[in-house]
Amino acid sequence: MEKVKLEIFLNLKNFYQLSLEIKDEKDPDLKSLKKTIATGIYDHLNCLLIGYRDLFKNINRLFKNVKSVEDVRSVKLESK
Repeated sequence: MEKVKLEIFLNLKNFYQLSLEIKDEKDPDLKSLKKTIATGIYDHLNCLLIGYRDLFKNINRLFKNVKSVEDVRSVKLESK
């Protein structure tokens, strides 16, 4: 279960970071590339959500108040 927890956390962290970077990106080609990567991460997150809904929701709450890439980078996964 720890492996799944880490996978969800890392994918969410990457997704939130990319989403914020896309918002600030000026170069259309780079923006398009980042959107494609974010779409792939999103698809994988949807699969994880289906199988591990409660765990996913708990981990997603860690990212509730992120407003910048630095906020996303500062989020840590607490292990028990």
